[in-house]
Amino acid sequence: MGLSCSSCGFRSRNPAFFRREKAGAFDLRRRFCLGCRPWPKASLGVPAFVGAGGLALLGLWAVAIGEGLEVGGYGLLISAGTLLGGPISLAIHELAHAAIALVFGRRVYQISIGTGRPLATFDVAQTQWIIGRDMGLGYVVGIPRGRCSRPGDLAVLAAGATANLAMVILLLPVGARLSEPFPGVGALIGGLILSNLLAGAGALIPGRHVRNGQSWPTDGLQILHTLRRKRSTFDWGVHHEAYRGAVLLRARRWEDALTHYRQAFVRYPDQPGFLGVQMHLLSHSRGHEAASTFANEQGVYLEEEREVPGSVAASWGYLWGMAAWSHIRARDGDLRAAEVFTRKAFDAASSPYAHAVQGALLARTGEREAGLSRMLTTLKALESSGDRLEFCDFIIAEGLEDAELKTADFQSWAAHLRTTV
Repeated sequence: MGLSCSSCGFRSRNPAFFRREKAGAFDLRRRFCLGCRPWPKASLGVPAFVGAGGLALLGLWAVAIGEGLEVGGYGLLISAGTLLGGPISLAIHELAHAAIALVFGRRVYQISIGTGRPLATFDVAQTQWIIGRDMGLGYVVGIPRGRCSRPGDLAVLAAGATANLAMVILLLPVGARLSEPFPGVGALIGGLILSNLLAGAGALIPGRHVRNGQSWPTDGLQILHTLRRKRSTFDWGVHHEAYRGAVLLRARRWEDALTHYRQAFVRYPDQPGFLGVQMHLLSHSRGHEAASTFANEQGVYLEEEREVPGSVAASWGYLWGMAAWSHIRARDGDLRAAEVFTRKAFDAASSPYAHAVQGALLARTGEREAGLSRMLTTLKALESSGDRLEFCDFIIAEGLEDAELKTADFQSWAAHLRTTV
């Protein structure tokens, strides 16, 4: 059977393809393949809900036994109801944001109930739904179709907390009615009431949540910023184009997506990311030579020396990284241009992708061992299975090996990655 990765399930008989790292609720050492890294711990993940189920059973037992244990049992049941009600409260909160966004004419592209590792992802009416492993936070991407309106922004921001507090009012008489014939059930509903109260009131407190190294402003802080801001003249068209393109990409409509991003770049020539996605799509749908030819056609735009503002540094880094990759991957690609674009990508944003591209360039220019080593140390930091598959295919095509990892190992891994893309 061989060894298997704790994250993606990839199996191999070669132990050199794996490493052990601490992961999970109890910091156990688990095995991960070259392309996987441990997901950050979930503050309200599966272990918390399993524990809540145990508390509920213990509370019901204490209430049933009686003999002075009832008070403790009710406390356990309320605690369990609060934990188990977390996903319900979060879903109510985010769905209310989305519903009011639609009422005010916004386009809702994404609804995430939970953050961290996705447990489920699906599309409904061109809206992407994500169920995350960490049920402590969620978000909604609802973009205005024109200019922002202050009343609309405030209504959308306040909708989540309002829905949670409305649930508190609705559940209070239900809990009171059930507490006499079914005291245990009444205590669990009390926990659900408390969960909604905490979710609603907590969202209105101005501040930030820090999760997994990211800072998330509360609804209350965003409401304050909205009240203080001047009239918004921000053009939301760029965001609409990006999310419409993402819908086409998820549907694997490559040619439609290519047309969309071409038109988007014509409308917004100051957004280099649209040009980078075109190179990616050309490489994917028409071959690396087509992407390399396209990069040559855009040479004047790509090679121009410019100061890159911090707000678009990542987009420029992505574009230059894609241009370098297009040349590296093509059989007759311009490696001199690839070197220039790799340097520019690093200057703009030293991303894992830029490091992987640099490794591929080293391999193409004769430093095969150093290039393979650079790519292998970068694989787990790449954002998607598609990116990892691109570099795995390159390693196979170039016949790159070391003392422990052979072409057959990479071929096996590539076959697994194709099932995940």
